Amino acid sequence: MDDEQQGTLHTDNDINDAPVTTNGKAITSLVLGIISVANVLFLFFLSPIFSILGIIFGTLGLKEIKRTRQNGRGMAIAGNVCSIVGFILSALLIIFVIIGISSFMQMEQAPNMN
Repeated sequence: MDDEQQGTLHTDNDINDAPVTTNGKAITSLVLGIISVANVLFLFFLSPIFSILGIIFGTLGLKEIKRTRQNGRGMAIAGNVCSIVGFILSALLIIFVIIGISSFMQMEQAPNMN
């Protein structure tokens, strides 16, 4: 016996009762953002790559969340923030390393005491 014969009506709420999932791109963005911040001192040359990927996934995730009404908006925003912070920190560290190397290369040798 189908639902019409039983006299039950389906409403739009029945369709929307499906479980809401968390957006995968938002999760990926958060993970990449955390990795980019955590690896600033250890892998400062790879950290900008993680940061850029985190920003891309976060932006795509926010657009997808808006369109599909999934969960994960906060994760995507946090992933973007962590990615931006990781990018800025790694860029500053790279600049300081370049300045340090160039100033070391320009140093004159200490005069001999002979």
